[in-house]
Amino acid sequence: MGNSVGLRVRPPETAPDNHTFGALLEECLVKNEDCTSISVENICMGRSLLEQIFNDGDKVINRFPDYYIIVAGITDASTREIPLWFSNVLYGKRTGFIRRVAMGLYVYIIKPRRRHFVRLRGNKSWTTASRFKKIYTKIISELIKNTNAKILILTINQCTQRIENELPGTKENIRVFNDIIMSLKESNSRVSIIDTTDLDPDTHLPDGIHYSRAGHEIVADRIYRTIKGAKQ
Repeated sequence: MGNSVGLRVRPPETAPDNHTFGALLEECLVKNEDCTSISVENICMGRSLLEQIFNDGDKVINRFPDYYIIVAGITDASTREIPLWFSNVLYGKRTGFIRRVAMGLYVYIIKPRRRHFVRLRGNKSWTTASRFKKIYTKIISELIKNTNAKILILTINQCTQRIENELPGTKENIRVFNDIIMSLKESNSRVSIIDTTDLDPDTHLPDGIHYSRAGHEIVADRIYRTIKGAKQ
């Protein structure tokens, strides 16, 4: 569960090369565990903030899996040229005059000067570090309390320099938010952190955010090894 990092392959590929780490993990588990009943369910959603994931807690808990895999944080950590409410107007389900005006304002005025507007907003992200820690702690607490599952948390990917140039301050935010994620391991023995910060942004994150096919393969392998280690 998490954001679009768990949904996209960049550049876009056709099947089966468009399989994300979730699909690749399922293939690996079925092959190596000799059990066709294994299933990996991908419930990631594009643009998801950590708070949205927390708000969907009942739906998540009621699945009662053996493992939860959480890939979240880049949507929260990235600095932004517009406030969250404005983004919700742009990408919400409602259409109409206000949305068309907002989209025109964004496309022709804000987006071409994205870096400038990030600076005007004081390099602010949509989620503060303190809020991020508070919500993540709540998510883990709820999963631990209501299920017997183990929790695997992926760190936030390092962004490319292109993303940092467009959204200044994002690299530092990622570092701070990843420190928070690493500290979550101390909260419970059922929590494991899978570090992805060593992946090469230029090779494994072609668009600066999402994994390439090779990136997904590496992440799937690391998750599989973590699961195998937990069983021993």
